[in-house]
Amino acid sequence: MKTEGEYAVDYERRMHRIASAVLYGIWIVVAFRQSGHVFAIRTSIHLFMPVACIWFPHALVTCTGMRWWWHDGAYPGPSHPAFLRWGGWLVLVVVPSLYWFVSR
Repeated sequence: MKTEGEYAVDYERRMHRIASAVLYGIWIVVAFRQSGHVFAIRTSIHLFMPVACIWFPHALVTCTGMRWWWHDGAYPGPSHPAFLRWGGWLVLVVVPSLYWFVSR
């Protein structure tokens, strides 16, 4: 039985949040050093959603999206939060890395 409240964050979530915040900050600093403050602001805006997917996957999977025509109006249900978290990691790591390596 869990004795702590739902607001308590477990160790795994805390590590994901710390690592993603550090990587987010690194990408913003790299963008600032390469192209100035305007590009750093644009980078922070573009990477905000992947960081949100890493930080709050349980809340974001409950958001219902569009109802597609092949479901006949029935929502198939939320997916597992781990898919959203790892998708956020994929975007946060791969997309800026590819841009950085291509621009060099």
